Amino acid sequence: ATDNEFLLSSALKTLVGYPVDGIVAENQGRMHATPPANVQFARVPGTTTVLAPPAPASPYPAGSPFRLYATGDIRSSGGNSGGPLCVQFGGGNYYPAGIFLGGAGQSVVRAIDSQVIELFRRAEVSGYDGTNSTGGGIVRVDTPAAQVFGTASVQVTILPAAAVNGGAKWKLGPNATLNNSGTRLDSRSPTTYSLIYTGAPGFITPATSSIVLTRNVLSAFTATYNGITTHPADRTVFAFDDVTFGVAVSVPPTSYQWRFRPTVGPTVLILGATSSSYTLSNADNSAEGEYAVVVTWENGSVLSSFATLTVNPTAQAINFPQPPNRILDDGSFILDASASSDLPVAFQLLSGPATLSGTTLTPTGLGTVTVRASQAGNANYSVAANRIRSFDVLGDNLNAWRARRFTAAELGNPLISGPLADFDGDGVNTLLEFSLNLDPKMGDRVTMTAVTGTRGLPLIRSENVSGQQKLTAEFVRRRTAGQPGITYRMEFSGDLGNANSWTQSGTEVVTAIDTTWERVKVTDAQPALSTRYGRLKVTMP
Repeated sequence: ATDNEFLLSSALKTLVGYPVDGIVAENQGRMHATPPANVQFARVPGTTTVLAPPAPASPYPAGSPFRLYATGDIRSSGGNSGGPLCVQFGGGNYYPAGIFLGGAGQSVVRAIDSQVIELFRRAEVSGYDGTNSTGGGIVRVDTPAAQVFGTASVQVTILPAAAVNGGAKWKLGPNATLNNSGTRLDSRSPTTYSLIYTGAPGFITPATSSIVLTRNVLSAFTATYNGITTHPADRTVFAFDDVTFGVAVSVPPTSYQWRFRPTVGPTVLILGATSSSYTLSNADNSAEGEYAVVVTWENGSVLSSFATLTVNPTAQAINFPQPPNRILDDGSFILDASASSDLPVAFQLLSGPATLSGTTLTPTGLGTVTVRASQAGNANYSVAANRIRSFDVLGDNLNAWRARRFTAAELGNPLISGPLADFDGDGVNTLLEFSLNLDPKMGDRVTMTAVTGTRGLPLIRSENVSGQQKLTAEFVRRRTAGQPGITYRMEFSGDLGNANSWTQSGTEVVTAIDTTWERVKVTDAQPALSTRYGRLKVTMP
């Protein structure tokens, strides 16, 4: 055979021998075997020459190709020249396939193929011409040793650093040892190798490539992994803030595509999110979840790690203007408050004479009413600080009463709506209509009904009181708390001709009608033995 199929195979190989120097003393003279490995051999170029006696005759005629192979993948300690190079066969056993002939400094193994017995015999014969001899008198090499037996070197650098930190390594062949980025391997056989890379999270592993190492040359290679060097980071924002996720890559890709994995539901693609960063405007609670991007290169795609977005509720405030004091007779009104979130504001009646239904507050009496406005928030807004407002419910006054009954034009003319005006012409002026629960625009001049009356002019009559005839007067009156600026005075006299004879004498019995009105009955202190007169005097400042 022209080639040694055993040495050139991918089977495991080991060098066996007895090193006598370069190792610790206790191991000298002991059988030594290198770790089995798929060692690559290269055939040494050149042809044989016929050696002069006493060299034994060669079985190969002059000009035959060398049966000599070299490798830089096995090293030996000195002294085991002539040891067998064994190859693993079927069944796991190792058999000699060549002879180790040593090398400069016992650093390079060379093996030849032939019949094993013949090889051992020839190995016993020392070379006699020195230079360019392979040793052992087996073959003469006519090429300078550095060219024939020189080895190759290789160095591989991996980029980027993130891939290296992630565990990216390289090796020459499937069974070779893994190397870190930047490692230099020397004493390699000058031949063709498979340059294999290992993976790193977030990066695409480069394809295996075939490289040729040249004798006496350092071959340098750089492999840049396509991948993500900076992954999206978790973000926490307040609702309705803008938020941006981004990635950095080792090599510009052909495309980006962001995706969203909500807290509930399947992952979805984000339409239009096709750049290295993705900005979400006005992020609210529905945007909570995880975000990642698929980055694609010509040789594959990488999915980034998922970044979690947490959206915290943003603050809100309640605007609750101070309600003005209310007139009881004005009745119900709508409470007015708003939240900066535009969420509905709830009201609660804390105290006071009123009822509350939703936003409608109805005063039911005179006094101070206190109301609280609140907003409980939701997934996007935190609970608002409560706002508390108080206002007074007052009895009616003349001006407010007139404003409800006359038009703006009528209010502007005191002859029509003034205190002494008589709009309806019933002989009762505006002040008395207000004071006695009458209507200024309706001719309703009536006299108070005894005992049950709720409106009208005073009822003055003579009654038997404890066996005596006395004048009594019944009339309606705005309750004390509800008559700002108005006074009621029931006076009696026995002499109409004497202006100074009118006195406020007598006893008063008051019966409440409602929150605004009360019924008053005044009994003259003087018996009606002769003529007695009574009058109700209503005044305002």
